[in-house]
Amino acid sequence: MSSFQIANERLRAGKLDEAVVAYQKAIEENPCFSWAYHNLAEALTQQGRLEEAIVAYRQAIQLNPQSAWTYHNLAAVLTQQGLSTEAIAVYQKATEINPEFSSKTFFADHHKLSQEQQQAKIIEYRDRIQKQPEQAEFYHVLGQLLQIVGQRTEAVACFQRYIELQGDAVHLEFYRNLGEALLDKTQFPEDRQQQINQAY
Repeated sequence: MSSFQIANERLRAGKLDEAVVAYQKAIEENPCFSWAYHNLAEALTQQGRLEEAIVAYRQAIQLNPQSAWTYHNLAAVLTQQGLSTEAIAVYQKATEINPEFSSKTFFADHHKLSQEQQQAKIIEYRDRIQKQPEQAEFYHVLGQLLQIVGQRTEAVACFQRYIELQGDAVHLEFYRNLGEALLDKTQFPEDRQQQINQAY
């Protein structure tokens, strides 16, 4: 049995320390095998070693840049670390590779934050917008957080502002899913809703 197979068994059994050691050994034996890095990152994430997990996921992506699953997992860890703006870009990359990875997943990850974390992030992104009011992604993140805590009207305003700033650069598939999850279609600007409908 290879070190990678042993590591997978340890991971399934919840023996995280042993799994990490075995994955590291598997990487030593075959440093070009992307899934060893990917699975190592999963084990590290379960241990709460998020910064190390991010490094491992990035190494996996360098070796296999077409793995939507690795981008998806990396984005989830980035979200846990409070790096939501970067996580959005990574989720979009996962969606480009495999449309099954949609913005709904990103939205679900924000639900995992505690109420205190959600409120802290709302304050953080309000401050960011005050300092950089033309940074579109800040409105997107703030809109998601506001929707989660029930501030729907302000969330809609944030998403509409994001669309205004992004213009034709809006990722239509991404925002169709987001619209289905968060917004009533009548709340999109009419010209943008027509553009979304024409794309499908």
